[in-house]
Amino acid sequence: DGQEYHTIIQEVIQFLKGRTPDLIKKIRSEMMAAAKIQDFEKAAMLRNKMFALQKTLEKQISVTTDFKDRDIIGFARSSLNTVLTLLHVRGGFLVGMRHFHFFETLDSEPETIAAFIRQYYAENHFIPPEIIIPLPIQDQDLIEGWLKNRSSARVRTRWAQKGEKAKLIQMANHNAHNELTNVIKAMAHRKELLLRLQRRLRLKRIPHRIECLDNSNLVGSEPVAGLVVYEKGKPAKSEYRKYRVKTVTTPDDYATMAEILKRRFDKKTVHPAYPDFLILDG
Repeated sequence: DGQEYHTIIQEVIQFLKGRTPDLIKKIRSEMMAAAKIQDFEKAAMLRNKMFALQKTLEKQISVTTDFKDRDIIGFARSSLNTVLTLLHVRGGFLVGMRHFHFFETLDSEPETIAAFIRQYYAENHFIPPEIIIPLPIQDQDLIEGWLKNRSSARVRTRWAQKGEKAKLIQMANHNAHNELTNVIKAMAHRKELLLRLQRRLRLKRIPHRIECLDNSNLVGSEPVAGLVVYEKGKPAKSEYRKYRVKTVTTPDDYATMAEILKRRFDKKTVHPAYPDFLILDG
């Protein structure tokens, strides 16, 4: 019923906010109440739910002794890449971690962190009462005021050099540096693959942008073509395209390919950069 559905939603919200210990206490209380009235089926279901939550809690790492909610931002940068790592601490437990990659940003480190805070928390993410930052930022009062307006509660941005909060910053920075190392290694691997492809196919330049065009039709019915794009060895899915064939009414791959190529490279249409390497399949 509606009440049961509402209860499930509230439990999910508690779980996602890291309120697992409170949720376990609530379910244990409900389990004991169900057992007291001899509703053993419900009590067994609640017991199983409690055990599952306890296993989840065992995997979460206790990182503070004050049991508060906070986010911690870690930072790492190379000449071309920047990684921001966001740790989510709920009730003193580390419940999640996310990495954010930026390429060739010209902003200073404080500017990058401030811009990230505005961008990330503008997207209706949960805003904890405290956000720990890896270094001081400008316009801190303005940012805290903006966060307060977003969350309807006071939000502090803190930088620490000692104590538990400094250790949290070290943890976030360490994870950011590890992720940056992985990014650099992956970039070097992709570059080597592109160089090998250039040598094998005797191309004049490294194929930084590769496009592959393929036709598809079901016995001439509703013919379409698909364009797949790779940028620097990675799928550029935002630039994938599907074309509906407009001028060809018979099963003719050559005519279909000619139409799609004209549309793809029509100078009157705004397109991304032309490919270094074009593959036609059909």
